[in-house]
Amino acid sequence: MNNEPAQIAANSSPTPTAVVETVTAIPPRTPVEAHSLAMTILAVLAGVFVLRWAQAVFIPLVVGVMINYALAPLVNRMEKWHIPRALGGAILLLGFVGGLCWMTYSLRQEASNLIQTLPEVAEKFRHTLSKEWGNSEGPMDKVQKAAIQLERAASETGAATP
Repeated sequence: MNNEPAQIAANSSPTPTAVVETVTAIPPRTPVEAHSLAMTILAVLAGVFVLRWAQAVFIPLVVGVMINYALAPLVNRMEKWHIPRALGGAILLLGFVGGLCWMTYSLRQEASNLIQTLPEVAEKFRHTLSKEWGNSEGPMDKVQKAAIQLERAASETGAATP
């Protein structure tokens, strides 16, 4: 009987340990066909297009699912209190919508004040930026100045302008 690992373990001293390494074979790579990659890209693009086209349906649906997950523990608790599930959901939903309406109503004056002061704040911001960054020109201004200089140079040399 050939018990080589058992003999190694028996003959070895207590401090060093025998290590048996196993080598696993690497599976061969499967080639990717060009038409399957193209079909995958087209399918992803079609999926994005369909979701964008149907956003009027999917966005409210996703919001409804999120509200469902958020209110489910409260509805379950109300059900333990012997309140029917549909009635508990309706009460919570009405409370949620009512809270949003009350918050909007109570913040209307602050929103109105913000809208009235927005032009002044934007002007101060623009003034601060221009003072902070100096009157640096943007890329379009530089291109326009370069075009004017080229036009002047062309007219001075007597070349015809297009």
